[in-house]
Order: sequence, then structure tokens, then C-alpha cells
Amino acid sequence: MPAVQEAQTEFARFFSMKFRALVSNRRDGRILIQRIGDSGFRPFLRKKSDVPLEQWIANKRTEISAVPAWCFEVHEVPSLEELEDWNADGICETPTGYVVEPDGQGPDDSPSWLRCLGLI
Repeated sequence: MPAVQEAQTEFARFFSMKFRALVSNRRDGRILIQRIGDSGFRPFLRKKSDVPLEQWIANKRTEISAVPAWCFEVHEVPSLEELEDWNADGICETPTGYVVEPDGQGPDDSPSWLRCLGLI
């Protein structure tokens, strides 16, 4: 699917600390996720058939409003190679690009990628 069409079906994308993945909420009632090592998004959840689509979207928007702001700045998950390098170097990036200690967090309260992904 072309990127433009793909973006038009998405109403929210953010990093989920709960699922330790990049989450894409879709206007067709699907939720896709991308975890470390995934080549792209894959199906994760689908809305229940007894819930009207507009209500489902409104419910998801309400849930998403509680997500920290930095989570919406994440556009991709790091590669396994990047994680290995950070672990070996003793420094790590946060999802928003700050360089911190592996167990640290940036000035915007975003934790290191190693913490986000539950690796430390």
C-alpha cells in the first residue's frame, strides 16, 4: 500500500510502553503494531463487531489522550544492531533522540530505548 494511502487510514501512531511496540490505530477498526525485528507493521487487534466504528475511534482517542507526549514523536523502533551497540557502548538514545545512560531518561521524561523495550 502506498505511504500516502497508508497514512490516510491511520488516526494515531505512538509508542506503547504497555506493548513495547509502535502502535498504529486505523480508521477501519484495526490496530497494527511493530516490534523490534519486525520488517513492518503487523495485525494486532480488531474492534469488536458490536461496537460502531465511530464510537470505537472516539474510545481509542480517549485512551490515547493519556499517553505521554514523547510517545507520539516515535516514528520507528530501533534495529537490533542499534540496541546491541547501545548496550555495548554504555550509552543509549531515547525515542526522542537524547543520549543518556542505558537506564536513564531524557529531559522530556522519555526513557532510554533499552528501558522502553524492557531490556533492562
